[in-house]
Amino acid sequence: SVAAVLHPSTWMRFRGVFDTSKRKASGYDTTLSTGLQADESERDSTRAGADLELMPNDQVSFMLAYSRRHEDYPNRPNRAAGVEGTSNGLLRANFDTYTVEANWTPGARGDVGAYYTWEKNLSTTRYGGTGSAAAAPYTPLMSMLTFDGSDKTHTFGLNAHVVMVPDKWAFDFNGRRQNLDGLMAIAGDPAGSFALARAADGGIKNITDYNDTKLTTFTAQLDYMVDQSWSVKFG
Repeated sequence: SVAAVLHPSTWMRFRGVFDTSKRKASGYDTTLSTGLQADESERDSTRAGADLELMPNDQVSFMLAYSRRHEDYPNRPNRAAGVEGTSNGLLRANFDTYTVEANWTPGARGDVGAYYTWEKNLSTTRYGGTGSAAAAPYTPLMSMLTFDGSDKTHTFGLNAHVVMVPDKWAFDFNGRRQNLDGLMAIAGDPAGSFALARAADGGIKNITDYNDTKLTTFTAQLDYMVDQSWSVKFG
């Protein structure tokens, strides 16, 4: 792992991190195993991130951030012994996140913040391969399905803190709008069992609304400080 924090000036700060790790799997018979779960298999993982903070004055600040995680799951055992390309389970995944944030603090009695985040996630998973090569012309590869899942998420957020009466009343507000657009692309042999079983529906098809989600959330809270030791919250 490597991490760095830089202060080129009083109004600028940069932070970066990079790390890589490897996990090995053992104690199973590759000729008998039908595959390992993602949390059991070998994994090569890389993570990187950076953020830049800008503070032009005491009232305004901005932040730009990016993070990426990449994972590979190599050397998965083939489900059909001796037949390459029949390994099962999660094969690889990527996660990318971009964030822009702005904050304004006009005084001691309040602040306002807003942010936008864009996320892009990709994953490849493979299943199948239980057919027997002896049952020609059917082969294990004809029963394989590859699932390439992807989603893109847009998130907008707004928050505010207002001190109505110092040391007595305060108000907090949070709002968030999130829109996720997903796709599950599915590929397989057009002569395989999965495609033939769905021939009347046009064969293997993608799931175009996979995980599609729209969320709008608002929260409001009113705080009353009874004394220095405890408070009452309404929300």
